[in-house]
Amino acid sequence: MTATCCASPGKPLHLDLGGGSHASSSQAAQGGFGELGGSSGGPAHGTAPAGASGGVGPGALGSGTAGLAAVGSSGSAGGPTTSSGAGAGGGGPATVKLGVVVADAADSSVVSAFGLKGEAVGDPQAEAQAIIGALNAEGGIGGHRIVPVYYPTNIDSGTYSGQAQATCTAFTEDSHVAAVIGVGVDIVDLVSCLAQHNTPVIATPWVLGAIGLMDHVDMQQYAGSLYWPNQLDPDAYTTIVDNMVSSGFLGHGDKIGLVRTDTPDTQRITDDIIEPRLAAHGLSLTDDAVITVNNSVADIGGPAAQISNAVLRFNTDGVNRVFFLGGTSSGPFFFMPEANSQGYRPRYFLTSWDMPYFDAANVPDSQLAGAQGVGWEPGLDVDLSHEPPPSAATTQCLNLMHTAGLAITDPDIEGVMTGFCDAFTLLREGLVGTTSLTPATLRAGIANLTTFPTAETFTEGFAPGRVAGVTSFRDLTFESGCQCFQYTSGPISVGS
Repeated sequence: MTATCCASPGKPLHLDLGGGSHASSSQAAQGGFGELGGSSGGPAHGTAPAGASGGVGPGALGSGTAGLAAVGSSGSAGGPTTSSGAGAGGGGPATVKLGVVVADAADSSVVSAFGLKGEAVGDPQAEAQAIIGALNAEGGIGGHRIVPVYYPTNIDSGTYSGQAQATCTAFTEDSHVAAVIGVGVDIVDLVSCLAQHNTPVIATPWVLGAIGLMDHVDMQQYAGSLYWPNQLDPDAYTTIVDNMVSSGFLGHGDKIGLVRTDTPDTQRITDDIIEPRLAAHGLSLTDDAVITVNNSVADIGGPAAQISNAVLRFNTDGVNRVFFLGGTSSGPFFFMPEANSQGYRPRYFLTSWDMPYFDAANVPDSQLAGAQGVGWEPGLDVDLSHEPPPSAATTQCLNLMHTAGLAITDPDIEGVMTGFCDAFTLLREGLVGTTSLTPATLRAGIANLTTFPTAETFTEGFAPGRVAGVTSFRDLTFESGCQCFQYTSGPISVGS
């Protein structure tokens, strides 16, 4: 099915928000699925947080469509926002509330305060609104028009765990949404809380400061509640270690250092996957530096001191190959400048979890000489000029954003846009053929999406019990000529 928007004035573009390949479909209606509105005599009303941008009106989504009206600009920051214009008139269509986590505009001040490059906030609310307008023009999802409830998260406001709890409360107790799109910074705490309220969540891209890399144990715990279309299952570290060896990054005689966050998940990934796979190649870790997970921007001092000590130890022990596991607090952005200040220059292996494009823009170039890696999210991996040719789904998604007047000035903004497209597409495709919107029908529908038309990454697919959708990555190499990362291979399958 398609939704109509306009690639340019007067020229319709069909946004392919479907097209997934389904296996046999048996979607039994079981369990509750938040709040489903019936026919309404008037629009749903709400207020936007101070400074929030308006939504995309009908005119931006094609002549004659019934897209959502613009969001107002009154209200207080930090609370949920319900878009207006969701209802039609007397006897209008049924509606469904969806929670949407968006970055607060105040995050831009944090980026500026740290002098960060390659990290832009954009306008996530307007981006999500553009997609919702297109979906509603086509009839919504499962025969229900979407009423979005936006919740802004500010990475510099309180603790990450506190933000996760406040977000969960706003969606499950205040607004009673049916499902949530997006996860913010503290992924595990938000997913855990939503699961307790039987509220499914479809994650959007890894964000600056994100914590919550899950291993297969945690992913299975939340299977049926969490769907992560842009995520690679960390079990793929079997393939990643093989890649390190086959690409020549690791060889006999190398001393290998791992920098990881201090969580049970990274411990299990290290003990159960990384070390056994290294051993299969006759290799082993020389050093394993464990870094405390910071719970706020202000809390970064502790991890920074631990990283300084890890650099000193790695340098003393002669470690010449380093890779990372777990998120920003253990990542290259903190490790590499400290290594540079101590005159320590190993070779690094990075993944999309480490945000290679962001690292190339912010760490000393000398630290990245000879760096390699693998990546599956172009918005995190490479600059705009070195992205691979876009897929049909990517082109359709970005055309929709262009029509809505939303500029792409940074790969990070593009990644958020395509991440929203994938999340809403997955929700819609998971409910194809049913008007019974329950967690059980969504779980059964997504499990049948053996292939998925992704806008954000290279290939995706799902199966029963599978949380992470990414099924391939590409090789990455830091090129000294452009001082940037580039892909050096086509998609490499990591299996299911």
